[in-house]
Amino acid sequence: MMVVVTNQGTIHYIKKEQKYNYEKARSLLTSVVRDVKREHPLWFLNSKKYSYVASVKYLALCSERGLYYH
Repeated sequence: MMVVVTNQGTIHYIKKEQKYNYEKARSLLTSVVRDVKREHPLWFLNSKKYSYVASVKYLALCSERGLYYH
C-alpha cells in the first residue's frame, strides 16, 4: 500500500488487490502514456502537465488491473 497526503491534507492511497498483475498494470500505464502523447503531440513543451494528465487517467483505470485507488 502507498499513502499520499496532499498539501491540502487530503489522504489518498493505492493498494494491490488479489487479482493484481504487474505486467498488466505496467501495460496499462504504457498505453495511457502513449494515448496522452498521441492526443497532445506537443506534450514535451509542458511535460509536467501531461505527466499529471497521464497519471490521473491511469488512476481512473487502475482498478481494471487489480489496483485500488481511493
